[in-house]
Amino acid sequence: MTHSRTVELEGHIIDSGTLQRCFGAVMDLGGSFDVEEFDVGKHETEVSYCRLTVTADDAETLRAILHELHQNGAVLENPSDVELVAAPADRVVPPNFYTTTNHPTEVLYDGEWIEVERIEMDCALVVEPGEESREGGSDRPRAYTKVLNAVEKGDLVATDRSGIRVRPPERPRSGG
Repeated sequence: MTHSRTVELEGHIIDSGTLQRCFGAVMDLGGSFDVEEFDVGKHETEVSYCRLTVTADDAETLRAILHELHQNGAVLENPSDVELVAAPADRVVPPNFYTTTNHPTEVLYDGEWIEVERIEMDCALVVEPGEESREGGSDRPRAYTKVLNAVEKGDLVATDRSGIRVRPPERPRSGG
């Protein structure tokens, strides 16, 4: 039985080598891909778009491939809200917690993309839901990184790549 997921890449993915790195990662990790849609930006200010279905023989291989693609800016097609699990104890993260990169990152929470604050590599990604205030308004939800030994029991930790998008640096067509 094969396992597959569809991902999307958008930006200067050709000029920056992102597309090549993604194709290479899929093959190096033992998977295959089928390009479903590919639109090439034809002017300096236009971005390219690629939607591809990635296939692997088992779920663990697919998980490893998706991790590598995600680090290069790929996003699952039709992402759902980020999966959050409460930390079971101080300095303990849930299984399969998301490990952050040092690139700008956003999480999809309650249908809205939220910028992750204090971005730092190899941390947990924690989301604080907005709370209703006494005045009838509400605080906006926040997403930020936490070093692993600072995670506290009950922190809502991201455990899924759906609902998380990373923006690695790109080299635009202008070369600048």
